[in-house]
Amino acid sequence: MKKVRYKEFLIGVCLALVLTYPWSSFLEKTPYTDVEVTHVVPTEDGVIVIANFVKKTCTFKRLEVFGTDLGQVYRLDWENVESNPELDYGTTHDRVAGVHTLRILVKTEGAPFDSFEIRTRHSCAGTDVDRVFVKVEAPDDTNT
Repeated sequence: MKKVRYKEFLIGVCLALVLTYPWSSFLEKTPYTDVEVTHVVPTEDGVIVIANFVKKTCTFKRLEVFGTDLGQVYRLDWENVESNPELDYGTTHDRVAGVHTLRILVKTEGAPFDSFEIRTRHSCAGTDVDRVFVKVEAPDDTNT
């Protein structure tokens, strides 16, 4: 009968866990960090969402907004909100790495929503990465 070496086996398992833990976070592709919603403001046309974030080196591909109402999910149109129209480079503009502010108008067409979810797609090192940028609760009077 072979002798089972439990001590060596447990040391091997512990070493494997210790050595793979740092790599898992290193290999995770993150297009942005530190997302902080600063304003959620209802308007006649919908809801303005303003959020600060830090963009990483991934390439932006797409941003989509979804609204939920009584458990149903709806894809909603949106547009950039800029105080200076010359600063609006369009909805597919890729920003340089660094600190930025996202300002968008989510077009609700007067319908009441419970929450909004902003989702993005980026290309990070040749791999498409889909992430939820932020989920926000709708202000009380979204159907102004």
